[in-house]
Amino acid sequence: IAYGHRTKGDCNDIEYLVALSNESKSSVTTAVQDLNPTGKTPLARSANMAINSLKESNTKATIILITDGIESCDGDLCKIVSVAKANGIDFKLHIIGFGLQEGEKEQLECAAQAGNGMYYDADNAGGLGDVLAEATAQTVDVPDGNFSVFATKNGEPVDAWVRPINTEAKKLKGSRTYRDTAWVYLPPGRYDIEVNPLENTDIPGRTISVEIKEGETKHQDVAFDGGTLEVLATNNGEPLDALVKMYDIDTGKLMAQTRTYGREQRMEVLTGHYRVTFAALKLNGIATEAEVADVEVIANATVTSSHDFKSGTARIGVQTESGELIDATVKIKKKTTGENVARGRTYTRESNNPRTFLLNPGVYDVKIKTLGVHKGQQGTYEITVSEGQTTEKIITY
Repeated sequence: IAYGHRTKGDCNDIEYLVALSNESKSSVTTAVQDLNPTGKTPLARSANMAINSLKESNTKATIILITDGIESCDGDLCKIVSVAKANGIDFKLHIIGFGLQEGEKEQLECAAQAGNGMYYDADNAGGLGDVLAEATAQTVDVPDGNFSVFATKNGEPVDAWVRPINTEAKKLKGSRTYRDTAWVYLPPGRYDIEVNPLENTDIPGRTISVEIKEGETKHQDVAFDGGTLEVLATNNGEPLDALVKMYDIDTGKLMAQTRTYGREQRMEVLTGHYRVTFAALKLNGIATEAEVADVEVIANATVTSSHDFKSGTARIGVQTESGELIDATVKIKKKTTGENVARGRTYTRESNNPRTFLLNPGVYDVKIKTLGVHKGQQGTYEITVSEGQTTEKIITY
C-alpha cells in the first residue's frame, strides 16, 4: 500500500499496489521503484486500509509501516490500531521512522505498542535495510509477551533494550521499554535477560535470570542507579587534551573512557568507587600519565576529578657554524633511564629548525644524527627543561 504518491495535497491518495495474495517479489520491487512522493502523509487512513483488508479476507498478517514524516491528514494512528485490536483483528504492526526527529516519534511509538510490534529508527538506506530485516523476522505468529521489564535510572523511567538469551531457543525476540514496560515472549524454560540502558550513558547493561513455566506471566523492575564524573586535564593550569579512563576498583574492569579535547567532559556510570587515569596527549617526558586512586561516584550527583600536568618547552636546532640549517633526526631520552620520550626531525626550514618539543620538567639527553648533505655527524647533548619556561639548544657542526 502506498500513500501520497499520485496527487499533491490529497489525503485520500492511498493505493493498494500489490494484492495480499501476491507471491512475486518482482511485483513488489517494481511497484516501489515507480513511486513518486508528493508530500502528504495519511498514516491513519493507509493503516486503516491495510487493517480492513485483513478483516475482509479473514487473514492474519504482519504490517510494516514505513514513513519519513508524521501524520499530516488529521488522523489518529494509535487510536485506529487500538480499536482494531479491541475488535479482534489479528495482526502485528511494526513502524519504521526514516530520519525522524525526537519530537516526532511519540504517536508512532504508541501505535507500534498498540499493535504488539516495535518502533524502529532508520537514518539512511543501510539502516533502513537493517531494521527491515529485523522487523520482517518478527511474524504475527509470535505469541503475546509473558515477561515484562520496567527500567529506571535514579528513580526515573529510562529507555532500554531487553534481549532474552537461551542457547536452545536462539531466535527469541527482544523489545524496548521506551521509558515504559517492555514485553517479550519466553517459552517455558530458564533464561538470561540482558537489559541495556540507552539515552547516552556509560552505565553498563545488567543481566537478570528468569524461569518461566507453562502459562506463567512474570515481571521484573531493573534499576540503573548512576552518577556523573566530570573530568578535566590541564597543563600548567591551561586546558589540555588527554585520555581519561575509569576502572572499577574491585574488579579492575574498564567502565568508561573519554577524551577531553581541552575541555571538561562527563561520564555517566554506576555508583561506586573508581580508579581514574589521565594520559596527556601531545605532551612528552617523565610524567605524562597520572592516577587518582579512589573517586566515589554518588547516585544522581556530579563529582569532579582533574589533574594538572607540568611542562616546559625545548627548542632543538641543528646548523653549521656559518648558520646554514642542517637536516637531522632528534631523539630525546630520559637522563636517568635512557627511555625514549620524543623524537622528530629538524629539516632545513626555519619553521621547523629549531624543532619544538613540549616536555615535562626534568633532565634529558638529546641525540642528534645529521642527514642530507651534512650526513655523518652525530652526538648526545644534555638539556634541562623547567616548568613554564623555554629552553633552546642550538647544536653546530
